[in-house]
Amino acid sequence: MKTSSNKSIVGKLDRGGEWETLITQGSVVVNLIYSNRFDLTEALEQTNYLIEVCKKKKISRFIHCSSVSV
Repeated sequence: MKTSSNKSIVGKLDRGGEWETLITQGSVVVNLIYSNRFDLTEALEQTNYLIEVCKKKKISRFIHCSSVSV
């Protein structure tokens, strides 16, 4: 029986952060990033940075879940 290696990671999504160390080749990344303090430009920059890291690390799947604050 194979054991699960799922991890939840909470952290800042700034360039130079820990993402390049934490995301490994073959990973499945589920993007649940939400913040009501960023403007749209900053939110897009941070999401694009996450995507850049995922492409560099050759992850197997990227799942983006979006939410709307009302």
